[in-house]
Amino acid sequence: MATIEPQIMIDLETVGVESLAAIASIGAVVFNESGVIESDSFYKTVELQSVVNIGMEIEPGAMLWWMKQNESVRKATFEHNPENIEQVLNAFSTWVSEIQSKYNNGQPMNIWARGASFDFTILKNAYKLMGKTEPWKFWKERCFRTLADQYPELDVKPPETSAHCALTDAHYQACGAIKMLLAQSKVSEQAKLKERLDQSLMLIDLMCNGIEWHIDTHSEIITEADYEMLDEANLFLHNNGYKRIVSNESK
Repeated sequence: MATIEPQIMIDLETVGVESLAAIASIGAVVFNESGVIESDSFYKTVELQSVVNIGMEIEPGAMLWWMKQNESVRKATFEHNPENIEQVLNAFSTWVSEIQSKYNNGQPMNIWARGASFDFTILKNAYKLMGKTEPWKFWKERCFRTLADQYPELDVKPPETSAHCALTDAHYQACGAIKMLLAQSKVSEQAKLKERLDQSLMLIDLMCNGIEWHIDTHSEIITEADYEMLDEANLFLHNNGYKRIVSNESK
């Protein structure tokens, strides 16, 4: 089975869509090829007045949109023990640092958001307004929306009754990312196998046309690895109904 190194998926719920939109909650999870690691999730809601105080903005249209959403999701976003934005950002920074220490020897990890230009930009602005530095590296930012566009059939959406809860959205996005990254890895592995097979078949063609190479004098052209590919090619041909057409016993 292909592997996926541990990575982070985040999601923000905001009261607006602009770069200074007020943050209402932050959700984040860790995932690898085995699934979402539930025990290492992060979820905090934010006191809206505290984000307004540092210069972020509540958009009236967005607040009206929130009033039309599921009541349980609204409560989870706005009434789940909200904390001051500074406390939330400090807690998130600590969490990211601990996750990177636990899963990647303290080195930066890939961090995903459904819209990289949305979540990352707003969260960075919040850190900047607080005079702080975001706890991830910009070159590790990954856009889940871009990945999902390549594999729309594998996208995993939360039920309508729980959509727009930051932690729930992060969880479902991570589940989708796992399926997509594994599919991507499978395609890559198949391409590599096909390349090796093509090389093996080319080698067979050369040998069957009377070109003789001797591994002791032409090792730069035919190596042990070439013979391994030859074995793979012959096995492939055999499994697909062809006779073994060349022998490497001479090696």
